[in-house]
Amino acid sequence: MKRIYQIFILVLSIVLSGCAGQRIAKKASIIPLLTGKVMPEQLVVKDGEVNYQYRLNIGSKVFSPEMVLTMTPRLAFNGGERVYSSFYLQGQGVVLTKYPVVRYKQGINTLYELRFPYEKGMGDAVLSMDLEARLCGKVLWAANVIMNDKGIKQPDPKIHPDMTGEIRSELMFRQNETEFVVDPKYLSYTRDNLDSLLKVPGAVLTHMEITVSCSPEGNLELNKLLAINRYTVSKRFLTEYLGLNKISFFQNPDFLTYRLINQNWLGLYDLIEDSHLQGKDQMISDLKNAPLEKRQMILQQLMKDYPIIENEFLPLLRRADFVIYYKRPYEKIKPTIVPGMW
Repeated sequence: MKRIYQIFILVLSIVLSGCAGQRIAKKASIIPLLTGKVMPEQLVVKDGEVNYQYRLNIGSKVFSPEMVLTMTPRLAFNGGERVYSSFYLQGQGVVLTKYPVVRYKQGINTLYELRFPYEKGMGDAVLSMDLEARLCGKVLWAANVIMNDKGIKQPDPKIHPDMTGEIRSELMFRQNETEFVVDPKYLSYTRDNLDSLLKVPGAVLTHMEITVSCSPEGNLELNKLLAINRYTVSKRFLTEYLGLNKISFFQNPDFLTYRLINQNWLGLYDLIEDSHLQGKDQMISDLKNAPLEKRQMILQQLMKDYPIIENEFLPLLRRADFVIYYKRPYEKIKPTIVPGMW
């Protein structure tokens, strides 16, 4: 039976790799393969908000290159129903949208940090996710999947929740290279913070995210390969330097998630927007509205007309950022009394 199931998934994945598979895929549901998990199991309101995580782990050869997946959180409770902002994933063959890409042969393991305001009557709320898959522009299937039906609890005021936080660092890369530039003081500071945290009884590293970015100029296919190689180099260096490979948390396959930005156009738009360049609104508009090949020509001309783009903006986009999230037992911070102030 297991063998038959594996063959079924393989055949279904091949079918989904092209638009011709729409009719068959409707009959053979792959919803469980594209449904994530909500954490924590018990949702809790804190400071008027409910924070939760949505973990999505899609295996290889499941997500069609032509598919766009829309995920929309929905909350039903005594006071009514709330529908929150959607988020998206797309296959590597989709060109009309610019959502995070799921590569057909690699799949994706990602984590979304989500939240919504708490309202009266939400104590018995049911959290679900509206899923809609489109293939070649047509709705392939749609479903509503219950993610959490345990309601939302008010915290006990006598019990202090764990303190949460994050540790950040970065690596900068040279153009078209996987060789990186390291600020020793910055990384040393990061490692010291991590070492101090791990000495606290009860401290737990919850997960780690690595985001690798390539500047947008140049060939897209080369940038894709460059992003993958930079991720490999970054992961190896950071885990060895920080000693994460020796920590039990790191052995959990869900601990590390990553995102590759092959051409960071959005980052460039933000840098231009925050600059003092004259005509910046028109620059951004021209770049956004141009097809990729023409966009590259516009960028090359802008680099000649405004050297700051080539010399300062683009180097900032060749990077790997990583964030380690943690929680630790509540600790009441004693105020520092400076003599003479009172």
